[in-house]
Amino acid sequence: MNVKQQTLFLIDAIGACISTISLGYFLIVFNEYIGMSTDILYLLAAIAAIFGIYSSFCFIIHPKNSKTFLRLIGIGNLLYSILTSGLVVRFWDSLELFGVIYFIGEILILWVISVLEIQKSLQ
Repeated sequence: MNVKQQTLFLIDAIGACISTISLGYFLIVFNEYIGMSTDILYLLAAIAAIFGIYSSFCFIIHPKNSKTFLRLIGIGNLLYSILTSGLVVRFWDSLELFGVIYFIGEILILWVISVLEIQKSLQ
């Protein structure tokens, strides 16, 4: 695995960890300013945790076919951002301003990381 692939796995793992903590704790505690159902927040946190474990594993183990593993997490992140986008649309009426800002920010960051991961996996 080259350095750039390894760096993407590390960035992905750190980002997933931050998302897990944000979604699973901070957004729950301050939910009156977010407006998303706590069940949905826990679900998104669980998915982020799984992605974080996956990316951490890939960063530490250095799999031989790292391009495939990188492509998988890139596609997973794209699907996660599509899911999050759908949930934002579905719960738009109940979201508070900080919830909208958080989720749009997360979606944008995920799209950038996903595109980088998929591009790097195809090189």
